[in-house]
Amino acid sequence: MMEENQIENVGAPGRPGLVLRPNAATPEAVQINHLRLWWARKWWILLGTLLGCAAGIFWSIWQIPEYDASTTVEMVGFNESFMGLNQFDPQAGTGAYSGTLANIQTQERILLGSSLRKRAIQRLGMETAPVGPASVDVFSIIRNRLGILSQDPTEFTQMAIRTASSTLSVHGVGLSRLLTIDCQAPSPEIAAAFANALANEYVSDNAQVRASSATRTSQWLEGQIEENKGRLEEANTKLQDFIKKEGLEFVVDQNTLADSKLKQLQQDLSALQIERVGKQSRYELATSSPVDSLPEILDDGTLRGLRDQLTALRRDRAQLTATLMPDHYKVRRIDAQIGELEQTQQREKANLVKRIQNEYEAALRREKLTTAAYSAQSHALADQASKTGQYELLKRQVEMAQQAFNALTVQYNQAALAAAVPANTVRIVDPATASGAPLRPKPLHDTLVATLFGAGLAIILCIVAEKIRLRQLSRVFASPGHLAPVLNLPELGVIPKIIPASQQGMDALNPGRLLVSGREGGVEGGDTVQAFENSSLADSFRYALTSILGRQAQHEHLTLVVTSPGPGEGKTTLAGNLAVATAQTGRSVLLIDADLRRPRLHKLFDLQINVGFADLISSEANLSSVDMMAYIQPTSTDNLYVLTVGNITSEQLGSIMFSARISKLLTRLRNNFDVILIDTPPALQFPDARLLGHLSDGVVLIVRSGMTFRTNAIAAAERFAQDGVSIIGTILNDWDAEASLDGGRGFYRYNEKYTYNS
Repeated sequence: MMEENQIENVGAPGRPGLVLRPNAATPEAVQINHLRLWWARKWWILLGTLLGCAAGIFWSIWQIPEYDASTTVEMVGFNESFMGLNQFDPQAGTGAYSGTLANIQTQERILLGSSLRKRAIQRLGMETAPVGPASVDVFSIIRNRLGILSQDPTEFTQMAIRTASSTLSVHGVGLSRLLTIDCQAPSPEIAAAFANALANEYVSDNAQVRASSATRTSQWLEGQIEENKGRLEEANTKLQDFIKKEGLEFVVDQNTLADSKLKQLQQDLSALQIERVGKQSRYELATSSPVDSLPEILDDGTLRGLRDQLTALRRDRAQLTATLMPDHYKVRRIDAQIGELEQTQQREKANLVKRIQNEYEAALRREKLTTAAYSAQSHALADQASKTGQYELLKRQVEMAQQAFNALTVQYNQAALAAAVPANTVRIVDPATASGAPLRPKPLHDTLVATLFGAGLAIILCIVAEKIRLRQLSRVFASPGHLAPVLNLPELGVIPKIIPASQQGMDALNPGRLLVSGREGGVEGGDTVQAFENSSLADSFRYALTSILGRQAQHEHLTLVVTSPGPGEGKTTLAGNLAVATAQTGRSVLLIDADLRRPRLHKLFDLQINVGFADLISSEANLSSVDMMAYIQPTSTDNLYVLTVGNITSEQLGSIMFSARISKLLTRLRNNFDVILIDTPPALQFPDARLLGHLSDGVVLIVRSGMTFRTNAIAAAERFAQDGVSIIGTILNDWDAEASLDGGRGFYRYNEKYTYNS
């Protein structure tokens, strides 16, 4: 809730002043009284209720009726292993025949597809007889009379079929294998017929798909059998030709003999190679090493005997040479024996080395011969193995072709048998029947709902409008009693919104008694002047006057400034009306038009604007000797005089209000009039009201209901408080009592009980 500053009267040097007091109560704290609001807006709520009821009836008549129909089908499980069907069915093992969530959703999309719909529509077109719209209640009779639905049975039937197709829906039932097919149509028979036709087409399509799959599988297997039969015959022919060509009647036994011979040669060759390596090493050692170091030499018996004999002869010679000369015959005989033995020894050594060489060469020749035999046998065996492998290959081809042919023959027989077995994975559990009552509209229900909706909407709109109004009013002064708590100033009076005399039950009187301006008082029509001598409006001004005179009873001559925070708040009209009301009490009243920028008092009283207030201020003549009546004009109301604004130039606007002659002028006028009312420009825009406030007995602040913002009124009061100018009170202008929800509706009714005499 907004919090505004509050103003209270405090003493100030020379005259009362105003200061702000925070946390004042604001009118927005008032909550909405819903009962009072609804009673005040009862005609709007009644209108909303009637409009809702009418809308419900119109909706029930205008809406095309829709009858609901439902068919239930079941996804039947299928034994994929029955008679080996999983050997040829391409969908076996994919879950296509199970009640899984994925399969249920797949079947839903299939049922909603355009292909099945078109076939169902074509089926209905051929099998269903045309029907017309039903006339079962008052609404359907009115609907048929108005021609909302076509009365031609053929056209109506086609429209109903299209509606059923467009409203088709399919959904699974919980965790079961069931599917529900729903549709709506203007005819219950068409709705049921379409749901059943779609279900039958779905069952037929499912069976046709399985039959087509089995037929295609049988045809494919038949072609494969023919193809494999040709391959089998071709493989048999090749095998027989190969056998005749190569003569391999006993190929298995021959192959075993050749293989055994090859193994024997391989063993012999290995042994010869080992022997040749040993003899080769002995031969290479004999040729590369000293002869005496050879093991064969050292181990040979003959050579060992020769060595022993040589050793003995050398020992004997050594003994002889010890005593005999070398040329002694004994010494020479021993030398001859030694020489002969040495030659024999050399011959034996040479023979031994030659024998080693011969053995090596013999072993090498045997190895070469065996290697050649092994190689020949290997080639023979390889050739024999190639022929055997080719034979085995041809034989395996014949066997494989025979096996494929046999398997295809078995599958073909199974497929032909499965195609002949009538198996279907879908069945209709609950076919649709024609419903007796339409799904929509439901006249009683729809009318009641629309009526309640209209009433509720009207109530909500009233509450929203009231909230908006209160929110707006929370920023402005709207009703009596709002000013005093915020500004802490007395509320001098309340001026109600103008209601024409014909609406108040009174006749208009002659102008001049009480003035009301159309533009500022709330009545359309510009500056038209209306007069009411005895009316509630006149009483409101007299009430405000009573408050003013009571507040200023101590002044013999009263000077007041009438102003407002902003423009368009009715200060000029209200000042004129206060002047008229004061003059009717017998007091002499002078109304001064000090609004130099927008003077209007001369228009309200139909006066001339030749000379006036500005001329007296701008003149250099002594005010004590000036004939005031030459500037002041009388009005049609007794004791009421007006000092118009007079002639003023644009150069004088900014300085004339600061002239010292104003104080002297007001002092002289006080002596001639009981009450002086000064109409000034808005206080927040121009300084005129503040300047004249210092020279007056007080300020009357005019606030317009529903227009003046509280912040502006507070700001204006602050200005006067800072200047030390006393605000004697406020007047709430243009209050709409009839529109108020807080006790103002009896304002005019109370006054209607009394008769005023003119």
